[in-house]
Amino acid sequence: MEESILPHIIERMCQKDDIERFNESFTAFLELEHYLFTHSEAASQNWAEASRALKEARTEAEKAWTKVDLLKITLETHSPKVECLQNELREERCKMAKLRAELALKKEAKRKAQEEVSVAMERTV
Repeated sequence: MEESILPHIIERMCQKDDIERFNESFTAFLELEHYLFTHSEAASQNWAEASRALKEARTEAEKAWTKVDLLKITLETHSPKVECLQNELREERCKMAKLRAELALKKEAKRKAQEEVSVAMERTV
């Protein structure tokens, strides 16, 4: 098992004079300050990007909700028209079915009449 490095550091610090200890401490302080500043700047950039993305997403959501509202209004205004047209179509289909039935009956009556005429002509001949 490795020995702790802390006693070694303490021993080295004790061997150094005050100026060397100050210089090392100050260097460590500057490195730490630079590290913190760099990470703070990166965090600020990330925060700005996230805020921008959130704003864009909210704008897109607002546009989508506006479109939904517009479509709801359009649906409300067109639904009665569509229903009316569907009723008219049903009525027209009903009329068409009745006309087809009448036509079929007339064709059948015409065919029977032609048969009767044919039979009557054969009797006369």
